[in-house]
Amino acid sequence: MPRSKIDVCNAALAMVGANAIAAFNDGSTEGAVCGQLYENLVGKALLTPGGSPMRWSFASRQERLAPLTDVPAGRWSKAWQTPALCLKIHAVTENDHPIAFAIYGDKIFTDQHADLICDHTFRADESLWPPDFADAVSHELAHRLAMALNENAELAAELRRTMNWEGVRTADSQQRTSRRLRATRLRAARFGR
Repeated sequence: MPRSKIDVCNAALAMVGANAIAAFNDGSTEGAVCGQLYENLVGKALLTPGGSPMRWSFASRQERLAPLTDVPAGRWSKAWQTPALCLKIHAVTENDHPIAFAIYGDKIFTDQHADLICDHTFRADESLWPPDFADAVSHELAHRLAMALNENAELAAELRRTMNWEGVRTADSQQRTSRRLRATRLRAARFGR
């Protein structure tokens, strides 16, 4: 089960019949190519796997924001530091109520001065990845390596075809309480009420 960047890359390299690496800077072509592709690919997999947005349970967290002493120059009255390793902010809340905010660089600007909680996706370490997510990232990387290292379009197409982001997304989404379906509009349409 892959548990480090190099493990994930070596799983992908094995899929395309390439040599394993010891590090991104080990002097090999494989290491250099993996080093160029890896972090961008992981960021995309954590935010938009298979081209659709996803909030992975293992890469989501709520964190109390740290206030900054600098006051924003424009329309906002308070600045807060974005959490470490934050890839995307989904909501900022005060006492469980969403508030208006804007992101400027690594800062969050608001008009609120009380404690704020940030709901966000972060760059989860490979040791936190479920096996199916690690396998999907390895497949995605192998798809790219097939062209970059071997110039093998047929293998790249086969790897793309066997990638299963939908299954990984479904498995992760089943780890939370299901939302209740509000059927009032359906009943009204069906029964004329």
